[in-house]
Amino acid sequence: MKEDKGIQRWLSVVLLIIIIAFIFFLVLFVLPRTVKSQNVRSFTFQVGNKFATIDENGITTKIELVAAPVLKDNQIFIAVRDLENEHFGAKINWNSKTKSITIYNSFNKWKIVFVVGKKEYYFNGKKWKMDTAPFIDPHINRAFIPVRCFAEILGATQISYCVETTTITITWPSGIE
Repeated sequence: MKEDKGIQRWLSVVLLIIIIAFIFFLVLFVLPRTVKSQNVRSFTFQVGNKFATIDENGITTKIELVAAPVLKDNQIFIAVRDLENEHFGAKINWNSKTKSITIYNSFNKWKIVFVVGKKEYYFNGKKWKMDTAPFIDPHINRAFIPVRCFAEILGATQISYCVETTTITITWPSGIE
C-alpha cells in the first residue's frame, strides 16, 4: 500500500513537471511567434544605397534593390521594379506609349496606375493626387515613384526618416501586401 502511494506521488510529481515544462515551452516559443505574426512588417532603406532590409514577423531579410532610392525635389523616390518581389507581392506593367506604370496585387485585389510626369494616380479606379510626379531616370532607364505615395497605398502605420543618414523605415500591418 505504501509503495502504491509512493508511486502515485512520484507519478504526480512527474506529471506536474511535464505540465510545467509544456507551459514553459508555450510561453518561450509559441506565444512570441503568435504575437509577432500579428504585428507589422517594416521596410528600411537609404537614399543612394541599393541594399535594404525587410522585417517580417521578427525575421530580417537583406535585399538588393534594382536601383538605389533617390532624393529629388525634397521627396524620396523608389524604383517601381523594387516593389515587384515576394515581400510586397506587386506585379508591374509598363506601357511605353502612355508612359503609364500599373502596379497590381491580385491576391489583395488592388491596382495603382501612375503616369510619368503626372501628379495624379488611380488607386482601384479612384483618382488621387500626390505632391510630386513619378519620373524616369534616363541614366539607368528606371521609373521612380514617391515613397510617401507608396507607403500610403500600403497602409503604412508609420514612416520614419533619419535626416543624418537619409534612412527611411516604412511600417505597415502584416496582413497587407
